[in-house]
Amino acid sequence: MRFTAEVYLSVGSNKGWREFNHRLAVSALKTLPLILAESESSLYEEEFLGAEGPSILTSVLKVRTPLTPIALLSIISEIENKIGRDRLKRWSPRIIDIDIIDYNGWIYADNRLILPHPRFDSRPATVIAMLEINPDWKHPLKKRALSTCESNFKGCLFEKKIL
Repeated sequence: MRFTAEVYLSVGSNKGWREFNHRLAVSALKTLPLILAESESSLYEEEFLGAEGPSILTSVLKVRTPLTPIALLSIISEIENKIGRDRLKRWSPRIIDIDIIDYNGWIYADNRLILPHPRFDSRPATVIAMLEINPDWKHPLKKRALSTCESNFKGCLFEKKIL
């Protein structure tokens, strides 16, 4: 089997036992037979961008997979559901949130999935985590290096977590 698609996933938690929830999701992803984890960023903490809520712990995973984006999204949703993700209210704190940031540089949109993720580059910790594992990554739509976003986050509240 060829693991041809290069995919970047963000994994975050800001509800309940955040570190445990985060590690559980990462472990679940790494043990799937159709996902080959290549690298993982450090864990970062930042203010939650959404409804009022606790800060969020976030990391980025680089994986390879033969799965299509929709098949991967289905597996990710299943992991989120098993960990206890509640989808009743948008922008609310969540036990776990796994997003597909980029799938092989594809540009895609339907009612289930938008690629690349439309808001990830407005999240300081996610940008820094992504740069940690791929400093040369370029945004497929904006055609610019992600490192240009980093300067926008000077003074933002986030920190690298050592766990």
